[in-house]
Amino acid sequence: MAEKAIQSMSECHRVIIILTSEYIKDNWSVFSLQQSFMKMIDSGRKVIFILVPGIQEFTKQKGSENETCRMIDRAIKLNDSILWSDNKHFNKNKFKLMLEKAMPKVRPNNRKGEKE
Repeated sequence: MAEKAIQSMSECHRVIIILTSEYIKDNWSVFSLQQSFMKMIDSGRKVIFILVPGIQEFTKQKGSENETCRMIDRAIKLNDSILWSDNKHFNKNKFKLMLEKAMPKVRPNNRKGEKE
């Protein structure tokens, strides 16, 4: 199953990761995240992070003692990240526009990997 998931990620134009403290604590999630980074570097593709409230503070706080948090901080700086909130004043239209901006422009009938 792990190989299939990693292969699927390598075939994507973008990998979207919803980053929570629970995600960081899960070994499988961290493994898939590391694999995504390696594929990203090899292919030039990027990861899009959806950041829940408090996650940046969590990774910075744990970064002094946790290599995974340091890796995630570096990855957030190198890729697109979009803040999510469950606040009633959260602008979902702005979130959607930021997500669309982070996605590559690919024509539906293109061969695998071709961009506009």
